[in-house]
Amino acid sequence: MNQSKQMHAIYNISLLEEEGKEQAIMVRTQVALILLLCISVLILGFCLYRFIRMKRQIAIAARNAQKANDNTSIFLTNLSNEIRLFFTEIGNLSEALITEHEPGKRTQYAMELDRRNEKAQQVIFDILDVSKIESDRMQFHYEPVDIGGLISEVYSSLIHLIPEKVQVQIKPGPEVTVTTDSLRLNQAIKNLASHIITHTNGGEVDLGYEVVKEGILFFISAEEWIISKQEYALLFDRLEQTSGKLEEMKLEMIISKGLITKMGGKLFFHTTPTQGGRIEFTLPISPQI
Repeated sequence: MNQSKQMHAIYNISLLEEEGKEQAIMVRTQVALILLLCISVLILGFCLYRFIRMKRQIAIAARNAQKANDNTSIFLTNLSNEIRLFFTEIGNLSEALITEHEPGKRTQYAMELDRRNEKAQQVIFDILDVSKIESDRMQFHYEPVDIGGLISEVYSSLIHLIPEKVQVQIKPGPEVTVTTDSLRLNQAIKNLASHIITHTNGGEVDLGYEVVKEGILFFISAEEWIISKQEYALLFDRLEQTSGKLEEMKLEMIISKGLITKMGGKLFFHTTPTQGGRIEFTLPISPQI
């Protein structure tokens, strides 16, 4: 009798152990399923986030592309209209020159024709440079360049542009040689400096360079060159600079920024009410070709 009871107790304990094992397996299975569900929800949420983010990026890129396309269309429309108007005016001046018999007026018409042709030719060359830079077709020829000598060359080419009220000073810098495109760098510095020289109210304009961690820091500054950051930004706006008459279009600043960027540099602008405006840009010692 006692043996039967003992057997029955052992059976019940075994049964309980089996049930406990089954329940433990069920609990572990449920926990695993819950974890798997949580992971699935997280993965789904991440994919949804990525999808929404990608959709927003595509929408932004589409808007930017549309804006760029609209700007290009406006630019080409303005340009074609101004070219048409320019040639109409040139035709009228040519006709007046042919029909005019008074020597004084003939000379005046001829000088005006020459002035407009020269300016328009420069603008067309600038438009071609902008096009080459934006389409990445501008060619660069890198070679060792003595920066001190290059700054002196820029200064010599600017002498005829300096008004009497302006004094341009070259700040002495260390002897340094940089591997860069001498012609393009000269063009970039000359464009930036000539703009400041011709738009300052007077005083001194400093032109020079320094050796910094990033490479070479070039700077042009003038105490009397007062300009806001908004006005400065418009100097690099293609539509803003091509909205007037053909011979009055100004693309020099846009070209300079494009050349500096293509040569691996960065352009900066500083302005204060007491110190005026300062344009500076850095170039690496050796380009990352």
